[in-house]
Amino acid sequence: MRLVVDADDWEGAGGWNEIENYSWTQKRVFAWQEQWGLTHCDALTVASRALESIVWSMGVPSDRVFCVPNGVQKKQDAGGKGQEARSRTQDARSKRQYLPPPISCILPPASCILLYTRIFEFAVERVIEILRLVLAQVPQAKLLVVGKGLFGEEKQLLALAAEAGLTEKVDYVGWVRLEELPRYFAAADVAIYPYDDTLINRTKCSVKLIDLLAAGLPVVADDVGQNGVYIEHGVSGFLVEPGDTAAFAAAVVRLLRDRGLRERLAEGAQRRVRQHFTWDRLADSVEAAYRLARGIAGD
Repeated sequence: MRLVVDADDWEGAGGWNEIENYSWTQKRVFAWQEQWGLTHCDALTVASRALESIVWSMGVPSDRVFCVPNGVQKKQDAGGKGQEARSRTQDARSKRQYLPPPISCILPPASCILLYTRIFEFAVERVIEILRLVLAQVPQAKLLVVGKGLFGEEKQLLALAAEAGLTEKVDYVGWVRLEELPRYFAAADVAIYPYDDTLINRTKCSVKLIDLLAAGLPVVADDVGQNGVYIEHGVSGFLVEPGDTAAFAAAVVRLLRDRGLRERLAEGAQRRVRQHFTWDRLADSVEAAYRLARGIAGD
């Protein structure tokens, strides 16, 4: 029997073992299981370049490691439908007629900033500070938050917004069904993707980020881990040095003020996803891993 293992995050030191409420026994078992599996398989697929580096450092031969980040189905990539699809999206955004009340940020003349997130990947205080800095230059801006925290972080986010006097500038809708997401994406002018520079964030790759890019949203993201692989700075989005809140807010302001730039980055994002991150392309690496394992089995 031959074994192919897939690693899409990190459990060990600095990883999920340190933030999840696991028992001592579970932590020991998960850490052992992870290291044993990564070093005893015949072929290994990893979700990020950071994971690739970790397994190399553990002595796994590079020719047995295949980097396979998250991707999208072709039908998710509106860019594949050309200018007609982009025109429909832009027209829809101009009308702002998709979301039910009381989501007020979709109403003109607001500039809608989308935060599509699980929230735990960043310090919520930083999002409030980014919003405060943006509002100082774009007073009509509002933040639309789609998603729910892993550990209830959405409550802290809303409490901090209230404390800062920004309750009316934040619309929180919580978890949204997959089929409803396009309406919320279409309501946004800009998406933000804050990401603390932690080992967990470096080793994972975000489905949510690539969904935003495939939907044709101009994104500002911290340059952490796979974010810097998905986004080509200035071409398919903006990357910011992790933790540089002022630079992050400045990038958001620049996009809100420049519709032409937003449209260029949106088109670049869809093009990059279409060229590099559709599953039919990524599947080639997965198949290569299984071919390797089969070859080893035949030795």
